[in-house]
This record gives sequence, C-alpha cells and structure tokens, in this order.
Amino acid sequence: MKNQWEISTGNVIVTTNRVCKACTVEIYGRKLEADLFVLDIREYDVILGMTCLSKYHAIIDCRIKKVTFKISHQPEF
Repeated sequence: MKNQWEISTGNVIVTTNRVCKACTVEIYGRKLEADLFVLDIREYDVILGMTCLSKYHAIIDCRIKKVTFKISHQPEF
C-alpha cells in the first residue's frame, strides 16, 4: 500500500504501510469483519480501533475492564 499510518499503542508510536482489509475476527464465537494494521510489536495480538468498535456498537466500561458489543437485532455479547 502507498499510504503510511502512525499508530499509537499507548506506549509507543508504530509506523506501518501494511493493512489486511476485511479480516474476520472471532470474539466469543461471533465473526466480525475488521481492517487490521500489521504492526511489528509483540505486546498485542490484535488491537481493535475505534472504527471497528463503533461499527459494532461496542460499549467500553473502563472501571470493570469490559467491552460489550450491542449489535442491532442481535443479543449483546
């Protein structure tokens, strides 16, 4: 890809020009589609960004460290 992105992991900013479009990510048995940036870091397997989380109506509760997905016409998980 020609574009280059700078992505903050919270600890460091990583630069990449590699992205996997429309990847299937399975969460609690549910298959969701997301664009994933390929990063040269080892601390994380996958980082779901705000674009993906908002697409699937995710609610983040920082106090109890929980993410709940509330997709329309589906049971939340």
